Amino acid sequence: MDFFRKFLHTDDHLKTDKCLQLLATEIKSVVKRSTDLVARYENKQFAVILANTDSQGAVYVGTLI
Repeated sequence: MDFFRKFLHTDDHLKTDKCLQLLATEIKSVVKRSTDLVARYENKQFAVILANTDSQGAVYVGTLI
């Protein structure tokens, strides 16, 4: 069960926005290269673009996140 999704669907938009900002900050702390990109899309989802990274490296970064 996705408890985080339930939290994000509450009516307290300021609290959910702050939570998403903190989550983005944590993800960005893992993704350190200047060529990589952390982006929010689809409202409450994130994408991490890892330039010049093979699948093994992507899995490693995903595990860290």
